[in-house]
Amino acid sequence: MTSEVIDAVTPGPDHAGHVFADRRPWGSQAAGTWRYRMRNAIVPTSFLRRVWWADAAVSAVVGAAMAAAAGPLEGLIGLPARLLAVAGLSLLPYAAFLAWLATRAVVPRAAAWAPVLLNVVWAIDCIALAVMQAEAVPLRVGFLAVQVLTVLTFAELEFDGLRRSPAAVG
Repeated sequence: MTSEVIDAVTPGPDHAGHVFADRRPWGSQAAGTWRYRMRNAIVPTSFLRRVWWADAAVSAVVGAAMAAAAGPLEGLIGLPARLLAVAGLSLLPYAAFLAWLATRAVVPRAAAWAPVLLNVVWAIDCIALAVMQAEAVPLRVGFLAVQVLTVLTFAELEFDGLRRSPAAVG
């Protein structure tokens, strides 16, 4: 009995990759709500999942390194250790969010677009930080430039993956 209920509740993709929700066992009101949610969702392509996994891995490694080595990095690049530690720690939940996205069969459209937006915001923050600094320390400029290039590359790849991902059909 349990597997029959789970199978009936779990949406499955058709041959074209669209996820249908009409196997729901409960009433039409719940089915209508589910269909509304499905219209506002995507079925991530394998390309997009790989990009999310790569972004998660890079974010976790860089975040842990920035948080753990904030003191030595302060001396090398001239940014406050506290800023580096907080920025590094903020990347860890972001990496976890990306890993969560990469494991979902269907992803809410807003959640799928969040990494694109957050990567662009990170790039803008890095550029603003570089512009606001009085002296141009070469290692600081390089550190921030690498981050800008990395996050904008991920934003572009995620954007491309989102354009390729079909809408979930309810």
